[in-house]
Amino acid sequence: MMKKTMIGAMVTAAVLTATAGEWSFPRTTPESQGIRSEAVIDLIDRLEKKNADWPHAYMLIRHGKVVAEGWWAPYDAATRHQLYSASKGFVSLAIGYAVEDRKLTLNDRVNWFFPWYVPPEQDERASEIRVRDLLAMSSGQAQDAAGAMLDAQRGMVPRAFFSVPMAERPGLYFNYHNGNTMMLAEIHRRVTGEADMLRYLKPRLFDPLGFGEIAWERNPDGIDIGGWGLWLSVEEIAAFAQLWLQGGVWDGRQLIPRDYVAMASRKQIENATIPWGGPPDWNQGYGFQFWMCRYNCFRGDGYAGQIALMMPEHDIAVAITAGSGDIQAELDAAYVSLMNAVKHRALPVDAAALASLRTCEAQLRLALPPPAGPNVAFPAESYRMAENRLGLLRVALAPAASGAAVALTLEFGDRTAVFEAGFDADIRTRTAFAYPEPLDLVARAAWSSANELVVNILPIGTPSWFTLDFAFAGNRLTYRQRTPIWFRHETLLDVSATGTRMATE
Repeated sequence: MMKKTMIGAMVTAAVLTATAGEWSFPRTTPESQGIRSEAVIDLIDRLEKKNADWPHAYMLIRHGKVVAEGWWAPYDAATRHQLYSASKGFVSLAIGYAVEDRKLTLNDRVNWFFPWYVPPEQDERASEIRVRDLLAMSSGQAQDAAGAMLDAQRGMVPRAFFSVPMAERPGLYFNYHNGNTMMLAEIHRRVTGEADMLRYLKPRLFDPLGFGEIAWERNPDGIDIGGWGLWLSVEEIAAFAQLWLQGGVWDGRQLIPRDYVAMASRKQIENATIPWGGPPDWNQGYGFQFWMCRYNCFRGDGYAGQIALMMPEHDIAVAITAGSGDIQAELDAAYVSLMNAVKHRALPVDAAALASLRTCEAQLRLALPPPAGPNVAFPAESYRMAENRLGLLRVALAPAASGAAVALTLEFGDRTAVFEAGFDADIRTRTAFAYPEPLDLVARAAWSSANELVVNILPIGTPSWFTLDFAFAGNRLTYRQRTPIWFRHETLLDVSATGTRMATE
């Protein structure tokens, strides 16, 4: 299941890149809102040191004002980032709206919505699953239904959910399953008649918040997938966090029903005994698609470090996007840097500290791990690839016109990536490497030997970078694609393919 939900989504999902909306938070200084600039510098330092593999962007809000923000270049303010499971909070909100509109209740049984999909031999415990059990990740299923649901034929997604065996009665134990959220999206479609959750949320949420055009991956039935798949800028993540922090009120309007805010953001199920637990912020309880945290905080989070952290006692919202193997370290950084530094009054102006903070923010940079090796003259060549897991059909390499880069063409079954990788500097290209739809990527290359080319690439908006190895032997090419994958512990996705040089015309 990990491969489907984490790797598969990262490698094959279609996305829409779009500019952010016109709205933005007011900006001010940390001291004016009771936070020392030195504390924010400490936060940045901790994110860079403990967030093992790069923070991409952050935003810190106090009393509804941005006091600090930063993007590690090549990221910028307009970059939309994969949220992964941080998308779940938006599904929770859509269900909250449906409850407000009396389309359903939290105690409705899930099988009521899809009676014709329930297998006759189904465990009677499955008939007890309620909407609130899906929201609280307490469906009682023995395993995540998401894999079966993604593999299901069109129209059969609910049946795939019900086909998963039960382990216990619903509502008693926490069991974090993406299939629960996917089923909420199916129920939402059923009761509202709207398959496009983005379109449903647009007038009630996205337009009032001033979001621009965004996209959400879809399941086999064309429904927004729910459990992951949303792309937002760091400021849009921060706005969503601030909305919950304000009790669902925005610009004087109650955008989220107040009683639903209270339910979703408090503990609905205990999770202190989950088998894979350990980090302290994973055993504080779970709300309705939100994690409860220490210090009376709550959060939405997503694979590889996407975070919307709400700190109600301090009126602070923190948004972070990242390619991280340690979400707990990100949370710890926020707690340690901010909680003891926050005052409930404005602090004296500290021009020197503020100048240091702004300089620090302006100098934030990511750098691809620079491959090292000799500068090797090489001819333009094209290779036909044998059948492989990547769906890679053809590889072509040629010296770039500038002479300081290699031009690469990678032809997959559903897309072709054409880009350059610099030998002395990163080169940015818009192409379709990791996704069918184009994304910006930066690339750096080096010859590790006379017969091996190494290329490091970062698709912007994604949590991972890729290392591509091209090994040449006679008329043969071995292509190797590697990327770190973080799921409970660091692993490595490592896939190879071989090819044969094509005759030149």
